[in-house]
Amino acid sequence: MTASVARVLLVVGGLAPGVQAQQVLEIDYSAGRVIIDDQWRAMRPTDLAIDRDRGVLYVIDREEPEGVMAFSFETGEWLRTLQAPTGEGPYEFPQGIKGMAVTPTGHLYVSGIQRVLEYDPGGTPVATWRPPKGR
Repeated sequence: MTASVARVLLVVGGLAPGVQAQQVLEIDYSAGRVIIDDQWRAMRPTDLAIDRDRGVLYVIDREEPEGVMAFSFETGEWLRTLQAPTGEGPYEFPQGIKGMAVTPTGHLYVSGIQRVLEYDPGGTPVATWRPPKGR
């Protein structure tokens, strides 16, 4: 790793049609805020989602265990934190966050065990549901 660029290898094979088997995310430290720079923060492919059209990088991070952090993809600047607390309420996860995905319209789907939350492009929760049992 050089002083100015960190390379994070994202293995995203099989996650979405048209996505290459591997992608490299380069973070230029001189351009803005460091997003994640800690060797102890192991990330799975489901811990990151990129909204390329709006330039937002969503991250499930141990720093905010009950939410999803949104950063500017261009500068690394923190934009907002989408709340997704642990609990039994309609916009809560009984067993924590397990993954997420961005739609072409900019909506973010965050999933847990037996619950999905939908956020609009501004980070406001707009829907929640439980997948049918047996699927």
